[in-house]
Formats: sequence, structure tokens, C-alpha cells
Amino acid sequence: MRWTDQVSGVELIYYLAPRPGAPAERFVQAFEMRWYLPVELTHLLTRAGFHISAMYGDFTRTPLVDGAPELVVCAEPA
Repeated sequence: MRWTDQVSGVELIYYLAPRPGAPAERFVQAFEMRWYLPVELTHLLTRAGFHISAMYGDFTRTPLVDGAPELVVCAEPA
């Protein structure tokens, strides 16, 4: 994890069997993922002409608190 630019290295690993009973082949896809803080998203969306109506901590609309698993933003054009 690179804290200064908020980037995490991520690996997506999955297995694919070419046919039933055949051994699965392992595939790894590595990529970098940038994560955003609520204040950053608020700033960027406001500058882009959006109004933020709500922010949630997950897709069941629980409050956004420290340690929430997701950051869900509801926004509409201003």
C-alpha cells in the first residue's frame, strides 16, 4: 500500500477448469486501486457540478463510520 498517493496493489486470483474433471488453471490479474476519502469525493463531485444527497457505509444504507466496508455516494446534478 502506498499511503502518500492512496494506492493499493491488488491481485485477483481465479481458477478456470477447461472442462469438467480437468484440472483448473490458475489466473492472476494484478492491478492498482486508488481509494478516496469522503472529503475528496465531496470536493470532486461538487466541482463537477453535483449535489451529494447522502453518503453511506455500505449498500444497505448503514451510516458512514470509520471502518465501514464501503463508501456509497448518492449524488445528482446540481
